Parts: sequence; structure tokens; C-alpha cells
Amino acid sequence: MKAVFNMVFLTSLFLATLNTYAVANEWKLHQPANDTLWAETTEIIDIDSNTYIWAHSVKGALEPYIYFEKTTDYGKTWKTVFRRDSVKLKNFWDPDFIINLINLGDGELWAQAKNDRVIRSTDDGETWGNDFFPFDTNYIYGKINYHNGTLSCVVWPDTLAISTDKGKTWEKEVIKIDYDTSFYSKDYVDPVQSYVFGDTCFVVVELVRFEDLQNPSLDYEWDFKLLVSFDRGKTWQTKPRMDNRVCDYLHLSHDNTLYLAMQYAKTQPYIDPVGDSSTKVVTVTALYKSHDFGATIDTVLSESRGVIQKLDAIDKNIMVVITTSRVFVSNDNCNTFYESEYGEEWPKEMRPIIRDAAMSSETKGMLAFNGFIATLEAKTSISELRRKINSLAANPNPVYSGASLSVSFEVQQSGDYSYSISDLSGREFELPLASEHLTAGTQHALSFNLPDYLTAGTYFLNVKHNGEVSAMKKIVVVK
Repeated sequence: MKAVFNMVFLTSLFLATLNTYAVANEWKLHQPANDTLWAETTEIIDIDSNTYIWAHSVKGALEPYIYFEKTTDYGKTWKTVFRRDSVKLKNFWDPDFIINLINLGDGELWAQAKNDRVIRSTDDGETWGNDFFPFDTNYIYGKINYHNGTLSCVVWPDTLAISTDKGKTWEKEVIKIDYDTSFYSKDYVDPVQSYVFGDTCFVVVELVRFEDLQNPSLDYEWDFKLLVSFDRGKTWQTKPRMDNRVCDYLHLSHDNTLYLAMQYAKTQPYIDPVGDSSTKVVTVTALYKSHDFGATIDTVLSESRGVIQKLDAIDKNIMVVITTSRVFVSNDNCNTFYESEYGEEWPKEMRPIIRDAAMSSETKGMLAFNGFIATLEAKTSISELRRKINSLAANPNPVYSGASLSVSFEVQQSGDYSYSISDLSGREFELPLASEHLTAGTQHALSFNLPDYLTAGTYFLNVKHNGEVSAMKKIVVVK
């Protein structure tokens, strides 16, 4: 994953978006050569600071088809370098929608299709060769991951495959999964994703828990289990199960801190169309971290707006998270986040969800939507971004419930600012502060007493610009 977010905010794909965060209007919309406005899947990857490959999988009027486009001038012009109708495989209709692009270096790119095939280019995407199956006809769970020269994936039914020679040969180890047979049936326990960092391997296991195993029905819950191996898959440790959670992404930082992005369901109040109070179940996402490889997990970003699409680190100090509508960045072990949307000034009808992203440098990157590309026209370097992130300070921290808290930060954009405290569930608590108009480029300081009814625990101080959270700081309240 090269740029993390790339944006590898995730590496190659999307994480790098972090530079993006500073100003929403630094994103510029483009529509490339093909005028298709809807893609079933869309992936983007960078080759250098001006060269990107964008892969679309489109449901056409009669048959699905895929096409790849390439730009060498940072999105100003695009050309189609590959196009074909989808194909039938394995005696049933199985569209080869592209779900992953991988840059292996030295001109070699892989485009992974949903039907277990890979299309390969050896000339930076100018031409694409014949399809091949990395594992004959074996089913690949999820995406093939690439990290520091190592490819890895989970192969049906329970095998971890690792390659250090660009897929020419593969090491294979059986994944040993321990689970409670009173809750789960073997038919519904699947290893679905792998992440390999040197000799340390993680495998995400998804489990379907039925109320009655003898009579499986629609009454079920998704659970998540993490397996860890420190000897490249020869032996495995099982970490505590997390009920009602589905893990989307993992990242292991340079200091062996494990970050996990997860989805879960939450019931929240709801006013129906006739004005009656009710509740509804919504899907929310959160970012967690662990200092002991998943044995204990702390929440660092709760109930983010939009589904987390990618997460990764752009260097040793900067973590970037990209959701379907915004980007978050932190350079202090996720204690503080700087956040912005991709374009408040865009008309609402032009705000599709972020599907993928790629970052090639501190100030260049792209977000991919259905039918559109947004290029980053950043004026903020990572070093400047670090300074801005670090400008949000809260002291003392930890702080006693009801005690005085002093806050200071650099005002990045002029406008109306307000403040709130929220707990890990997303519930907000009022603060004895009025909103105020602040001018960009100034340093602002304020003090206030925390509500004395706050119980001991972890909270987030939210700084809002024109009603939207622009920065947050984790604080610990003690009694």
C-alpha cells in the first residue's frame, strides 16, 4: 500500500488524503474520458505524482463490462487503456468486477477481479495481459493485500497464502480457528481477510451467530474474531470475540500498535413521517486500537459519519482514515483527529460517496466516486498539517469531572465555532459555552468547567466550525 489510503488513505489508495484535510475546497472535480455515471465498483491507484490508473466495473444495458483509464497529467486528461465485456466463469454467471488494484513496483500492476482472476500489466498500465488464477480455481476471500513486498490472501476454505516473489510461488498455512460450537456452525465460520506484516500475520474471521443452530433463520448476528500468528501462520493465537462487530480494515503501525476499523449496528431515536417517536437500527463505524495485538481494544474514533473505506499510515507518525464522506488524520497515536469533508461547496446532487482514493505525495492525491474523480489541490504540507493538528490542546488531561478544562487551538478557517463533549457511544453533552465568531490565523484559548455528572471514562472534546466537527481531542475524565 503505497500511499496509504492511497489514499491508502490507505496506501496506495487512500490514506494519504490526510493532506487533504485542511481545506475542503482544495478538491477539484473531474469527469474522465468515459462518460459512464454509475460504476458497480471503482478502484484507483497511483504510479507517480501525475500518473494514476482508474478501474471501473459497469453494469451496462445488456451486459456488465469493465474498463481501465489512465492519466499522466494529474487528471486533466484520461485515456482508456483496457475495456472488455464481463465473462462467464465456472459454469455460472460471475461478473469480473474489479475490486482491487495493486502496485507491485517496477511497472507491474495487478487488477483483482471479484471472480478470483487477476489481470496483470507490466508497463505501468499501458497494456494489460491475459487473465490468470493465482490459485487455479480456489476461491479467494476478500482482497489480496500487499505490504512491503509481501502478497497475502485467504484461500478457500481455510488457508493463508503468502508470496514474496510477486505471486510466482506461494507459502500456504492452514488457519486453525477455535470457536464455540454451541453458538456457531462450521458452515458459518469463515476467515475472510489477511494482513501480513513481516512474520506477524492477522486473519479476520467472521462468524454468524444464530439464535437456534438447529433451525437457522433470519435471526442472526455477525461477530468478529481476530487470529494472530507471529511465525508466518504456523501457529495461531485467538483473540477475544467482539459481538455484533464486523472488521473492515487492519493496520499495524511501526510501534506495533494495531488499528482496527469496524462496523456495527446501533439503535437510535427516530421520528417517523407522521411525527411519532420510534427507533431505527443504523450502521455506524468506529476505529479501535490495541497495544497487545487485539487482547484488549480501546476506542479512538467513535461512530464516524460514513463507512470507513480505508485506513493506513502515511509515515511513522501520521494515521489517516477515509470514510465515505470525509477524511480524518492524526499524528499523535489517534488521540487527536483533524477532519474535513471532501467538498462542502459542491452541490448536494454532486456529493456521491467516496469509493476509493490514492495518494502519491504530500500534496497530490485523488478520490474516486461513481463516475467522477476529485484531485487534491493542496497547499498544506504534512509538516504544516502536523502543526495544525498539534495546535488543539486540552489541559489538564486526565481531568476531574466538574473541574476546569483549558483549551487552545489555531483557528484555520474564519467562521462560527462551538464546542461539545461526546462519549464513546456518540452521545453529546452540553457545555456552558456560547458559539463565537473567530478569524483564521489566530490562536484561540478558552476555559470552562466540565459537567459534574460525567462519569469516569473516555470522552471526546469536539471543536465545530459552522456546525461541523473540524477537530477532536480525546480526554480522560476521572472521579
